[in-house]
Amino acid sequence: HMSKYQRSYSATNTRAVIPSLFIKDGKIDFDGIAVTKDWPEDVSSMVDILGTFGEIHVHDVDADNGDSAKNAELLDQLLDRLPCRLSGGFTTNERVYDWLDKGATQVIVDYSERQLGFLDGVPRDRVTISVSVLAAPADAAR
Repeated sequence: HMSKYQRSYSATNTRAVIPSLFIKDGKIDFDGIAVTKDWPEDVSSMVDILGTFGEIHVHDVDADNGDSAKNAELLDQLLDRLPCRLSGGFTTNERVYDWLDKGATQVIVDYSERQLGFLDGVPRDRVTISVSVLAAPADAAR
């Protein structure tokens, strides 16, 4: 059975594990995440562990909530240590290019009913669009 879609070799045979780290107020945000007491709480120690995978995804919770400056220095330090994909608060072309220029391997932009026109001109291989699907309330009309 042949697929009607043409896929590149890399798209069908690539497997990647990219650990994620959520940062809030300059610290790891464990909110809603089940962890054991053995996990380090400081960012540097956690990066030492997760960095063994080669690349990590760092989500800036504060930037997602409108404060893109709060963790900027910490993100810069992480980019000096290892390759990082970044997400959180990417709503302007300027912010996307700023972090790509600083060395982010990719930026992840949440698609949440906002126009994505600001991404015009950004290299497509450096941006991932994230789509979150939420369950409808049980009493929603079908």
